[in-house]
Amino acid sequence: MVVFDSGILLLALRPEARIPLDPATKKPVEKARARVDHLIDTLSQGKTPVLIPTPALAEVLVLAKDAGAAIVAELRTMPALRIADFDTKSAIECALLTGAAIKKHGKRGAATDQPYQKVKVDRQIVAIAKANGATTIYTMDEGLAAL
Repeated sequence: MVVFDSGILLLALRPEARIPLDPATKKPVEKARARVDHLIDTLSQGKTPVLIPTPALAEVLVLAKDAGAAIVAELRTMPALRIADFDTKSAIECALLTGAAIKKHGKRGAATDQPYQKVKVDRQIVAIAKANGATTIYTMDEGLAAL
């Protein structure tokens, strides 16, 4: 099982979505849509389930504005895709992640330049992934990738 964050999900669902910037070059990621399409094809061929954490879904729905209901309906028709809630098991995982970060670096962990609210949401996404047995998180977000 793999996880898509909001950036990957947006590129998968909406061709008009903004292409994220490559952290190294500060330019739009090259062939981002083609890469996401290839990823989806590869995962589909391997029958790999895709998990969408509810915090990532919320980010997509904010950007979608009036198209939010259509996006949720579209996601529910995709058999290999599952929306995952931040549940009790996820809360335990998140507490473990946060506790470990506090011991080493403080509440923000190693992401000292990130707003704390973003760090908390990223931890929730990672916690949901861990609680559901995901092996990979696909993201273009440096902070999330670092976690």
